[in-house]
Amino acid sequence: MPFTNNQLQYGSNGPPIFRRVWDSLGEKPTARAAPQVDAKRIALFAYKNREEVRLWKPKRPVLAQLDRLTAQRARLVKVIKMLQTPLTDSEGFIDKADRKADQQACKASLKALKADRYGGPAESS
Repeated sequence: MPFTNNQLQYGSNGPPIFRRVWDSLGEKPTARAAPQVDAKRIALFAYKNREEVRLWKPKRPVLAQLDRLTAQRARLVKVIKMLQTPLTDSEGFIDKADRKADQQACKASLKALKADRYGGPAESS
């Protein structure tokens, strides 16, 4: 029976950290290993590798902000492309008057999205 943890299912070797523990000890895990046995194996693994352990440090605030801003920009670029593609690719399928009407209807939205993407006034295009 696979191990489960917060709706994530692992194979018979359990979570990835367990695989490293078992591999380092040269043992094969069993699907029905007792929790006490697992705890002892993990403790032995931690003791054997105590010199190489790196403590977890949270990301620097500036890097976390950069990650958020990069993701936000990527979403804006994607939305702009989703809105602009039908307007530019419809040539030959829709008559000129309807294309102009569609472009005019989306002009303000595209301008605002481009302004958000660059963090200032929209570029002229």
